[in-house]
Amino acid sequence: MQVELHADGWVTAVDFVNALKEAIGAPDWHGADTFLDSRILKAPYTIRIIGADKAHPEAQDAIRLLARLINERGARGRGTGLEVTMLIEG
Repeated sequence: MQVELHADGWVTAVDFVNALKEAIGAPDWHGADTFLDSRILKAPYTIRIIGADKAHPEAQDAIRLLARLINERGARGRGTGLEVTMLIEG
């Protein structure tokens, strides 16, 4: 499965988190720090972010943070790997 997001127009980290929550159907109470541990999407899946260079710096920082967390937790995630990929374009 691939989740595609368009980052142009994102100003804050909250803009990014809200777009991701909406795209994956996460409930409002779902925190940004629980995306990696959530079973909302069945792995494997890819988060594809288009136009990241058009987002404001705060939103870009949030994108990079989630990408880093995915990379760090991937191998040790749930025993067999997190099976989540994040592609950042632009």
